[in-house]
Amino acid sequence: MIRLATPLELDADPEEAVTVDVAARRLGVDSATVRAMVRSGELDGFKAGKGREPGGVRIEAASIREYKRRHRINGTPANDAERLPRSRPIHNAAHEEVKRRFRARGII
Repeated sequence: MIRLATPLELDADPEEAVTVDVAARRLGVDSATVRAMVRSGELDGFKAGKGREPGGVRIEAASIREYKRRHRINGTPANDAERLPRSRPIHNAAHEEVKRRFRARGII
């Protein structure tokens, strides 16, 4: 009997690295977005292969899981220490003065 691996079993290896296309499917974005996320440091990746033209870029599966954890919506963090503070709009005198100047110039 053939048993199919569950998604959790596929990500079980902490050393696992996936192609840009696989990472894009897991995150629901375009492959160009994944490459940009690697360049910006949001995801960890590395060049695979050797020689003048490497075989491509690989994204660490643990990095994908960590990205999803950091960006989940309405999820419950494992503990309160992981909970990010909610940002509040700035409403101080300096902010109001800048808004007034922008309105006077027709910017906002």
